Amino acid sequence: MSMARYRFVAEDLKRFLIGGKLLEVGCGTGRLLITLAEELPEISFKGADISEEMLCLARANAQKEGFSESISLLKGTAEELSEIPDSSFDCVLSHASFSGWLDPENSLKEISRILKPGGVLYISDWRRDAPMEAVSALMRRAMNEPAHLERIRMAFEAAYSEGEFKGILSHSPFALIEFRTEDHWMTGVLRKG
Repeated sequence: MSMARYRFVAEDLKRFLIGGKLLEVGCGTGRLLITLAEELPEISFKGADISEEMLCLARANAQKEGFSESISLLKGTAEELSEIPDSSFDCVLSHASFSGWLDPENSLKEISRILKPGGVLYISDWRRDAPMEAVSALMRRAMNEPAHLERIRMAFEAAYSEGEFKGILSHSPFALIEFRTEDHWMTGVLRKG
């Protein structure tokens, strides 16, 4: 994932933030959390990931960048965040991980549980029905990096189409307040009632 994409998500997310506590589900190496911490020093950040290896990388990255105090991490999935009390967060973020959730409907219920009333769920993920020219251009840029090219290919295979994505969100305990598509991405912003 490029730093430009992380900066774009951080800037876009600012429009929806209320309060001061944010959780990223599927935080991976922590790069997006670090970008957010740079942009929003007044916010408290937590990242959750299923992979202990990713969490170790995220810890090392946060330490290296000087954010080990403002970013905390825990092992967990969108489906299982039981160590987080009800109504703990103002915002939950999922970037490029929604299509990997094993049980999206129950995950959305679990996220609703940990969000405060009026809290925001921001989901940005790959879109399987992206325009072919956009996908081809992305693949060409990754041709010299076989591992990166394979991750992109797998991301598109696992991704939802726009219709599938909207269908899952329509059965959630949230109100969809914004939806948009970009070249290879789609973003849904939801609010807890």
